[in-house]
Amino acid sequence: MSSKSTSDKTFVSLPFQNITSPYGIVFNPLDDRIYWTDSTRGVVARSSIDGKDQEDINWNLVRPLGIALDLVGGNVYWISSGGHTIEVSKLNGDYWKVLVSNLQSYARDITLDTKRGYVCPFGDLDYSSYQNCL
Repeated sequence: MSSKSTSDKTFVSLPFQNITSPYGIVFNPLDDRIYWTDSTRGVVARSSIDGKDQEDINWNLVRPLGIALDLVGGNVYWISSGGHTIEVSKLNGDYWKVLVSNLQSYARDITLDTKRGYVCPFGDLDYSSYQNCL
């Protein structure tokens, strides 16, 4: 890993390989793993910060974009923009399924409200409303 400092930030190069078009990136502080979607490769992947155990946990997906983690339930959720779906699996990729189909075509990102039990897909400009939550 290499780092580069500016006046108020430090940027760190992470040692990942075979990433073409990362879109969503989230961090799991419980096990120090980074999860991401790669829309060109059609995968959800994860790795430790040092890159030593990088793996695809879901593949053959149609343009996965936004990603969110439910650390209490141990699940990873993502938007499949090509299939207009919200999909979910365990953090290790097991028990994959389509949770919601026929999403609006603008859905690109996802957030979770685990306190209320909502899964919220969002487009480019609609982050301020719960009207999209399921």
